[in-house]
Amino acid sequence: MPPKKKRVASETAGAGSSKKRAGKKPVHEEIESSSHLSEPAPGSDEHEVSEENPQIDNEPDEGLQVIVLGSSGGPFEDRTSSFLVRSLSTNWREKSMVAIDAGSLLAGILHVLETSVKGGTGPFANLPMDEIQTNIGRALHIFRNIIGSICITHPHMDHIAGLIINTQALENTSSPKTVACLQSVIDALKQYVFNGVLWPNLTDDQGAGLITFHTLIEGGNPMLGSEDQIGYDELCEKLLIKCYKVTHGECAQTYDSTERRWRRRSSVCPRHAHQQPDPAAAEEQPLTGLHERTESSAFFIRDRVSNKEIIIFGDIEPDSVSHGEWNKRVWKEAAASLSSGALQAIFIECSYDDSVSDQYLYGHLCPRHLVAELRTLAGFVEHGDETLSDLVVFITHVKVKDNVGADDTPGVDILKQVRKHCSDAKLECRIELALRGVSYYF
Repeated sequence: MPPKKKRVASETAGAGSSKKRAGKKPVHEEIESSSHLSEPAPGSDEHEVSEENPQIDNEPDEGLQVIVLGSSGGPFEDRTSSFLVRSLSTNWREKSMVAIDAGSLLAGILHVLETSVKGGTGPFANLPMDEIQTNIGRALHIFRNIIGSICITHPHMDHIAGLIINTQALENTSSPKTVACLQSVIDALKQYVFNGVLWPNLTDDQGAGLITFHTLIEGGNPMLGSEDQIGYDELCEKLLIKCYKVTHGECAQTYDSTERRWRRRSSVCPRHAHQQPDPAAAEEQPLTGLHERTESSAFFIRDRVSNKEIIIFGDIEPDSVSHGEWNKRVWKEAAASLSSGALQAIFIECSYDDSVSDQYLYGHLCPRHLVAELRTLAGFVEHGDETLSDLVVFITHVKVKDNVGADDTPGVDILKQVRKHCSDAKLECRIELALRGVSYYF
């Protein structure tokens, strides 16, 4: 049975925060700035809470909760990419939460706890921790016991730094922490990170055994699941995940899938146009190796109880720049999920504003390309929602500029540009910034 559309609540960790529920659109109480984001989208005045959707004191009984630990693309290391996701029906049981990326993990959890008001507010308000006296102890409890798996989109430092440094906190726990990702990401972590040089080998591959790797099959494992959940991997209780490869630009190293090693690109084979992926063959050819591109991931995350779904992207470049169809494959799947009533929200990067030319995007999106990708998604949607009116799009991975003031929210210029492009394209999806310390309910 399709989930009921669409009520979204958000809760911050800031003082005086409370959960609010809006009709189809999210409402935010920003912890870093409330002045900029109160501006409505072009032609919209839907930032206010509807009177028919009053404040709520208890979180929903089912659906998904997303806690933003960090959604920055740098340069500050304490707020880089990391999201916590759980099925609300699990009621905070052990290993009921998955982390998507770990640029800021323990530090992000601690930030949320320290900015929450004493007396039971904030994203972790309903997690029983009264017997733990300190926020450091509470953060460690969440990391060790509540987070069951950590999914990594790609092995760049702003997505794995927390995983690396935090792993030592798993000593004396009852079982290793599962790290789930594409095989190329696993091999990069083994070869370059947990290698005894950059960091001790804390893996279960001839190491200390504090983490264990779980390979995610690109496009989903067809042997898992049934009906509309075929291909999904249940990494945490009642939380299903399917992974798709996307491209994050070219790299000086290429992944050899046969030897499962990364190798430096040959100096005698300079890149030429004919070495780019053939768009028509993108679905059949491997993403790495032949075309020397950095693999990243898009995770479809579904609540097994309510069937509600979100997508969280790692770093991603537009198909128009990669000359492939990697994103198109994701949008086809997303369109089917949206048409069925499952897809609630997309968390996707938009690192730069439109002043940056394509050659300096370095495998990222800017507003003009993000909206072009959303138009591709809209083109695949059936059953009457070609304007994406039932979808919420959260902007992530914003690069903090030098001229952002202490009281400003980074990315407001990007937000305005994306909203303007959406208005021009007659797309009605809600566009928001994914804000550090905020909890979203779907």
